[in-house]
Amino acid sequence: ESQSVGERAMTLQEYAVKYHKKERTILEYLKQGFILGAQETETGWDIPEDAKLPYTSNRVKPTSDQGTI
Repeated sequence: ESQSVGERAMTLQEYAVKYHKKERTILEYLKQGFILGAQETETGWDIPEDAKLPYTSNRVKPTSDQGTI
């Protein structure tokens, strides 16, 4: 068991639903190592329940000066 006691893993499908993304998009994130803590298994992927959606070129990381002119 790769997960810590008390830490639940999600499947690729559950993660895609949680973040309203296509499974193919999440699979690409996983293959590129963008989702920290995710591990490939014989049957798919184990993604930590608290894993955050990665920042990509399409999702700009917020800055402290956003909203100013």
